[in-house]
Amino acid sequence: MGDRIGGSGVSHYVVKESTGINYMLLAIQNAFGVLDSNRIPHNIVAKNVAGNYIIPVQGSGVVEEIQGIESLQKDSRVKRILQFINKGTEILPYPYFSGYPGFILRSHQSYDDCENYYKNLDKKIKITYKNNITI
Repeated sequence: MGDRIGGSGVSHYVVKESTGINYMLLAIQNAFGVLDSNRIPHNIVAKNVAGNYIIPVQGSGVVEEIQGIESLQKDSRVKRILQFINKGTEILPYPYFSGYPGFILRSHQSYDDCENYYKNLDKKIKITYKNNITI
């Protein structure tokens, strides 16, 4: 087990939501040398599918609007919405990286449900830009 958990707590969320195992606690115990490996279940069974939808950048320029996120707050299976950019944020064109627009963490009954939901989000979430930036 590595001492570093993936950025933004997403790895912890996916492990905890799908298996019930507190990945953050295990990583902290491991980092401080107090992890008791006998307390880690050996037959881990997922109780559901947890997913992280990374909102695609969809262009470059100054963000004018992000559509589709507000309606997700009403979905009980959406556990967290982490939005990292807002109106007025400048996004540089590829290959430069200005960061992810956000993450949508959700629980699903099956992998197919997860995949289909995220394909729907590809159509639903739209970012509009003004002043296209070229470098």
